[in-house]
Formats: sequence, C-alpha cells, structure tokens
Amino acid sequence: MKKNDLIRRDNRIQKIIKGAAALVLSMALLAACSGAESGSADPATSEVVEDSSASEASTADEEALDIDDSVDAEEEDKETDAAEEEDAEVDSEEYEEDEAANPEEYIAAYSELAKQLSESGEADLFRPVYVDQDDIPELAAISSEGSWDKDQVFLYTYYDGEARLLVSDIGPGMEGHSVSFFPQCNMIMKTGAAAGEAYSFYCIGYGEAEEFMTFSSLVNFDEDDNEQISYMIDGEEASEEEFEEQLGELLATDDGIKLCEVDDMAMIQKTMSYKDGVYTEEEKGRADYFDYDELLDELEIYR
Repeated sequence: MKKNDLIRRDNRIQKIIKGAAALVLSMALLAACSGAESGSADPATSEVVEDSSASEASTADEEALDIDDSVDAEEEDKETDAAEEEDAEVDSEEYEEDEAANPEEYIAAYSELAKQLSESGEADLFRPVYVDQDDIPELAAISSEGSWDKDQVFLYTYYDGEARLLVSDIGPGMEGHSVSFFPQCNMIMKTGAAAGEAYSFYCIGYGEAEEFMTFSSLVNFDEDDNEQISYMIDGEEASEEEFEEQLGELLATDDGIKLCEVDDMAMIQKTMSYKDGVYTEEEKGRADYFDYDELLDELEIYR
C-alpha cells in the first residue's frame, strides 16, 4: 500500500472513532435531560427547559463534529500534500542526478555503442542530437546500406550509466515509415502503417520512449464502393475535425528533423503540417552524419 493510501485510511479511521464518541456523548446528554424532566415539579416548565437544553446540546455536538471534520480534512490534505511533495522530490532528485551525468560517462557509452553497431553492420552513420531539454545529447544512428526487412534507423539516449534504445524503424519510405524528432521539445514521431496513415508520438522518460498520443486513419469502401475514411485518436474513434486539429497542433510545436529519407542519408529539417486531410513537409535544412571515426572526434566537443 502506498504512503498516501495509508494516510487516507488512518484519517478515515480517526473520523469514525470521533464520530462514534460524539454519538455516545449525545445519547448521554439526552438521557440526563430526560431524567431531569421526570423529577421536575412543573412539567410544562421542565418540557420547555428540556427541549431547549437538548436543542442546545445537539447544536453544540454538531458544531463540534463540524470542527473535528474540518480539522481532520485539513490535516489529511496537509499530510497528503507532504507525501506527494516527498515523492516528487525523490523523482526530481533521480532526474537531476541523471541530468548531471559526467560527460566522460555518456561519451564512453556512445563510443562503445557506435563501435558495436559498426562491427555488427547494424548501423554505420551517427550524429549526436538534442531531443529533450537536458544537457545530455541523444545519439541518432542509421545504416547506409538501406533495408526494408530489418531496422536501420535508431535513436538512443543515455540514462543510468548506459546508452538505451528509444525507437527504431525499418528504412524510410516503405509504407510511409519515418522517424523524426522535434529538437529540445522532448517529442519523437514515428509514421507508417501497412494501410492508411499512422502517427505515433513519444517523449523521453527515465531512459525510455513513452508513447503519449497516436493518430491513425483508414480508407474503407461501403457496399456501393463509396470511399469512407475512419479516424482514430489513441485508439478511440474521432471526427475528421478532431483528428486534423489535434495532429496539426502537435506538428506545429516546432520544425521537425527526420533521421533520413529514401536514398538520402542525411538529417533533414522540415516544417510539418496536417491540413485538409493532407500531411505535408517543407524542407528547411540538412545535416550530414559522421562515420565511427568522425563521431569520436565530434564527441570530443562535449567534454
């Protein structure tokens, strides 16, 4: 059981105990008032006094309960907030600890990774990039051979002392496949589907690519061969307007950078948009990759 759940459970138990005590007190007061009435010389006067006393006692009990509940609620809120702040501080400390990694460590990790990829033939071109907002670069890697039957586009990050794979994909072009990132926006986009269109968005969280939004559209035909397009956002049916608006907003975050294109082994900066049911790209710039030896020289600037 989490710390916050224990706090809430204990507070509920305290409320129940205090409520029961207040109920016993009220019953005792009523019994005492009834005894005073039976011994009174003037029944009419005693009845008025008893009613007034009981009413005042009941009102006092209710006010006491209200105060207790208010105090309990305030204490519960304070304890819950404190527990949440403590958890957030732990997460923050872990994140900041990774942000402050020694450059020598991630340079060594990326150098070893590039060596392994080169020797295995999985990738032979590399370039450091900044996907999120911290000071540690990510590493893009691609294979210049070009293949549609195995992954040849890779994006890695450094976390907890090692280089970790974020996303990978087959060669660009086949069925619309591509991998792009939005510099220092902590957003990665993968596209491509066997049928229709598909766009998946990820962010980096604790050394992993966490998918946070998906879009897909598929063309179908009814019995009369009329074209019908279905739209999905995060696996739920959506209207064309919702699809275009939400996908368009993400693409408008900033210019994206595609890791490579068909027969073009370079990073390409593009303005991407989705409007009137059409995804478009406009090239803005490009950057070449480095081979293994060139990468080692390039990594020296991060020391």
